[in-house]
Amino acid sequence: MSEQNRNEDPTGEEQQLNGSGPQVQPIMQQSDRTDGTEGQATGASISRRKLLASVGLASVAMAAGTVMSSMTPGYARDKDDDVTDSVYVNKGAAHLGKVCRHVDNVSSLSGLIGSCQGDFVETTSYHPGWAGTLIGPVGGAQFVWDSTRPRSQHNGGNIVSPTVPWDGTEAALAAYIAGTGETSPGATGCWVHRNYGSNTFNVLQWGAKNDATLNGANNVVLQPLFDYAEKAVGGGYGGIIKFPRGNYGIGVPLNVRDRMTLQGEGTAATILHFRTLASGHAITLGPTGPDHPTRPPGQYVFAARLEKLTVAGGNTYKGLDRAMVYTDGAHEHSGVFECVIRDFTSFGIHYNTGNGGPALFEISDVEIYASTVLPSAGIRRGVYSSAGGALVLLRHATITGAQVTGGKLGQGVLMAKDNLVASGVHLEESTVGISLSQIAASEPRTNTLSGVTGNATVPELIEVGSTFEGSVTVMGASSTSLATTGLGVLNNRRTGEMLKDGTISLYSYTTIGGEGTAAARGRITVSGGTAAVVKATGRPFTAARTSVGVITVTLAKPMPDINYVVIPTARLSMEMSAEFVPISTTVFEIRTYNSSGVLTDPGSVWFVLFS
Repeated sequence: MSEQNRNEDPTGEEQQLNGSGPQVQPIMQQSDRTDGTEGQATGASISRRKLLASVGLASVAMAAGTVMSSMTPGYARDKDDDVTDSVYVNKGAAHLGKVCRHVDNVSSLSGLIGSCQGDFVETTSYHPGWAGTLIGPVGGAQFVWDSTRPRSQHNGGNIVSPTVPWDGTEAALAAYIAGTGETSPGATGCWVHRNYGSNTFNVLQWGAKNDATLNGANNVVLQPLFDYAEKAVGGGYGGIIKFPRGNYGIGVPLNVRDRMTLQGEGTAATILHFRTLASGHAITLGPTGPDHPTRPPGQYVFAARLEKLTVAGGNTYKGLDRAMVYTDGAHEHSGVFECVIRDFTSFGIHYNTGNGGPALFEISDVEIYASTVLPSAGIRRGVYSSAGGALVLLRHATITGAQVTGGKLGQGVLMAKDNLVASGVHLEESTVGISLSQIAASEPRTNTLSGVTGNATVPELIEVGSTFEGSVTVMGASSTSLATTGLGVLNNRRTGEMLKDGTISLYSYTTIGGEGTAAARGRITVSGGTAAVVKATGRPFTAARTSVGVITVTLAKPMPDINYVVIPTARLSMEMSAEFVPISTTVFEIRTYNSSGVLTDPGSVWFVLFS
């Protein structure tokens, strides 16, 4: 076709864009004509005028290609989508010989064969029928034809075989992703996502739906995507699974794999809604999947994370002890960050390593809200930690039950086996705010709490269990209300201490004999042969004058052993001395003497008890 005819007849170009016309030839080529017509090449020569015209056309074509790439409807580009980032995209003038097709959805790639290595095709949406939805086209992407790619690598996401059939329905989506019906299993040639090899995966471009419907697409595409991202691709594994703005209806449990982050666009923007999940935990961080490059399935994971999204339950009871977020072997750098966990009936977050031993797990900048629907059995908890030996870092969190009859959480936080560092935690609608119930004497745990607050809906803010083993340090805790009195700031059930209606600036307790830690302090007066306790802190006690110069002190709770220490001081109007005599783990005597060494009643006795 002559240059004049090419300009006057656009039909060929339309055929090329629809993929139905002949192959596009390079813009600059030698002519077969030898009739000597002005402006045409003769043999291997080309006129100066023709050369300049061809260069001009090439420039226009390159500019038009750039505009088309950056302005194609239905495809949101970001900094990760630069064409120059892809190893599959030819640069510069080499683009001129490539086909650029535009199709409606991924099912349109079935039967579409690239004309040459590096051909482009762009989909407006992943699924057909987007024009009839309120949310519009989502999941559009750009693909490059790789003629050497085995079609056996088809996954329906970033590698698409043109000979795997799909009619565009959700019912056939699982089979399509699995490559069922591949008509040329031994052939090569696939459409490869332009960002193939990146560690970032957009779930919409893998067939997920964010239209808040109870659809089956999310049930069949998400877990295969997670498993694929964990396998070694381009020398590395793991990555970021992006959930763009929207409400994702999900009806199956999900496992987040090793070195993988599920990342939304904000807690009000991205919602993973498990409305139809019949049993099991909604999201489990770990274990390793079927294609881990170095470890077998079912092993521990690192850096399994949720970020910037909401995980919502269905407000219906789905099973005893079911958690919205559960862990199975989640170790260092794993956790939940900038998330909302809501509408759960049993547990919000249950940390349980399951395998691999102790680890570090972080829950940071979170809001945890229980459902108004109550479980038929069991105790509701916001955060439950039962791994054994791990360190749980909880900070900047609000944890609350539901404002309905029986809607309180049994415990906002229950520490059964692990160590806890909590900072900036507010609790509401909980029978107990934070319960420290680590009981293994052979493995005592440490707990450091700072900036913990509760309101009138939390009768006990901090509880130390009656069989607790370990240490507790509280630096700043408050449970106050203008209208309610009797609120417990701290209840140490092992020692019997109860601090109410106010704040704690500093409190320390240990069962393992921490040096310098006072178990109790008190002042006792003696008058007319009767002893009276006028000041007591720490472990509760009673006092009685049992004979002249002898005061018997009885502790409400026993000391760990009889090897405790009491430092007494006595005063009357004259110089006196005091002696401590241990009787048992709950009873000791303070004996006071005058300057002549005779037992004499004091006016006052002070003592400090150390474990």
